[in-house]
Amino acid sequence: MNYYKRIKDCREDSDFLQKDIANYLGVSRGTYSMYECGSNIIPLHLLDKLSIKYQVSIEYLISNTSKKGNVKNIKPMNFELLKKRLKEERIKHNLTQNQISKILNITQSHYASFENGRNVIPITRLIELSKLYKISIDYLMGKNN
Repeated sequence: MNYYKRIKDCREDSDFLQKDIANYLGVSRGTYSMYECGSNIIPLHLLDKLSIKYQVSIEYLISNTSKKGNVKNIKPMNFELLKKRLKEERIKHNLTQNQISKILNITQSHYASFENGRNVIPITRLIELSKLYKISIDYLMGKNN
């Protein structure tokens, strides 16, 4: 995953120190540093907070696009809509939870926990699904229409 470069670039372009962003996210500077260097995968809710802070799309932060998005319209993630869209897109593509779980290399019950909201889907899995469905992560997360 190479989105760490973009979150570092955004931080530096905004003249923030790692400790500033770590405080904003509610994590230690060391933890944030590990996100920036790619040692740890940043949780979806923290990536969402960075999207709002920098007024850029998730797609931009994870380097799926060079377009920052509509900076006047960056909204927080809508968890209920994310659950709903995961299920809608799966059904729209005539796939079962079992088929999706095999694609993601996880158990069917683990995938079901994403659709029913017991667990938040990791960004790595969301990236895989957005590619499979050919839709943006921001759309899946309800950050745009």
